[in-house]
Amino acid sequence: MDAGGWATVPELLRAVGDDQKVSVAVTRLSDGAHWAVDGDRAVVAASTVKVPILVAAMRAVDRGDVRLDDRRTPAPEDRVVGTGVLSWLDPEVRLRIADYAYLMIALSDNTASNVMIDVAGMDRIRETIADLGMVGTRMERRFLGRMPTPAEGQNWTTANDLVRALVAVWNDTAASPSSCAQMRQWLGLQQDRAMIGRVARDGLTFSGKSGSLPLLAHDCGVISGPRDAVAIAILTEGYVDPYEAFDIGRDIAAAVADGAGLLY
Repeated sequence: MDAGGWATVPELLRAVGDDQKVSVAVTRLSDGAHWAVDGDRAVVAASTVKVPILVAAMRAVDRGDVRLDDRRTPAPEDRVVGTGVLSWLDPEVRLRIADYAYLMIALSDNTASNVMIDVAGMDRIRETIADLGMVGTRMERRFLGRMPTPAEGQNWTTANDLVRALVAVWNDTAASPSSCAQMRQWLGLQQDRAMIGRVARDGLTFSGKSGSLPLLAHDCGVISGPRDAVAIAILTEGYVDPYEAFDIGRDIAAAVADGAGLLY
C-alpha cells in the first residue's frame, strides 16, 4: 500500500462526525510498512484486551506452567454476566484451558476471560503487554460484566498497540511458533464479523478480536489474501448507533485491503 492507497482512509475519516472519534493502525506483514491515524490515542479497550491475555496464557503454556488439556471449573469470582455462554451453564462445568481460550476469543466470553486471567496471572499479563511494546495499553482489572466504578480501574489500549501484538502473533515472536499457530487458529474462529470481518470474501480471510461497550465499537485482526496480509485495528468512540461504527470500520478495512494489494 503506497501513499496513494492509504490516502483513501483519511478521506473516509473526514466524514466522521464531530462527536465521534476513530483511530486506525495498519501494518503490512510482508514488509512491515505501517500507517496510522491517531494510532496512539488511548481508548477503553473493551474486549480487544483479550489479545494480550491470550498471549500471556500461551506463554504460560510454553513455560510448562499449565497445559491446554488441563481442566478447571470457574471460580465463583470468575463468573460474570455479559457476552458468552458460561454464565448460563452449570456452575460446576469443568472445561479444558483450550476451551476457555476458544470461548474468550471466538465468543468473547467474559467468564472464560477471567479464567484465562487466572491461568496467565495479572502480573504476567502486564509483563507481556510491556514485552510486546504495547506502550499505551494498561490492564487494571478483571472483567466485571458491568461498567466499573472509578475505584475499580479501567483497561486501555491503542490501535498501534493492538497491531503490534497481532504482528508478533503472525510473525511467531509473541510466543513459541506452535503457540502462535494455535492463537492464529482461535482468532480465525472469531464469530463477530460486524466490522472488519465483512471484507472476508472474494479471496480474503479475517482473523481477529472485536470489543464493544456503550458508545464504543472496536475491531482488530489480520486480513489475509493470496498475495499479502495486513494487521489492522480500528477503534471508534461516540457512535450511539453501533452499526454506523461497523459501517465506517468496514469501509476503512475494504480501502486498506484494496490499497495494500492483498489480492493482486
